[in-house]
Amino acid sequence: MKALKSTFRLLFLISILLWSCQSQAQRPNLKDASAEDIAKMQTGYQSKQLDLTDEQTQELQSINIKYANELVKFREKDPAERSFEDLKVLSQKQNQEVKAILSDEQFKRYLKLKQKTRERLRERRQKRMEKGQNNQQKELKNRNL
Repeated sequence: MKALKSTFRLLFLISILLWSCQSQAQRPNLKDASAEDIAKMQTGYQSKQLDLTDEQTQELQSINIKYANELVKFREKDPAERSFEDLKVLSQKQNQEVKAILSDEQFKRYLKLKQKTRERLRERRQKRMEKGQNNQQKELKNRNL
């Protein structure tokens, strides 16, 4: 009876381990993704959220790819040459192109999605900054001990 319980526990632990490895493998690694890959993922999400037609989805994907590549070029510039205004202009141009393919209601939802995404990114950045500050404080405490 004990052997059966031990075997069952072992099988259970192995299945949990395999399941967790599988779920990790299914998550896309955005650090290694190209601008086009990210734009395609973004389009898939937006298409579902905005209830787009196939034609709208294709047009949105080409717009997303175009501006993802523009963003890559922007990031590759020397930091001294980059400005927030340039980024803002890029975003406004993208919004104009997207507005041309969406209905008024879809465009309103699109803008809300963009705003939510910005807020999530801000929160993540804030958490990373706080985590970095906490790590620096811990290092200072450890040095002083």
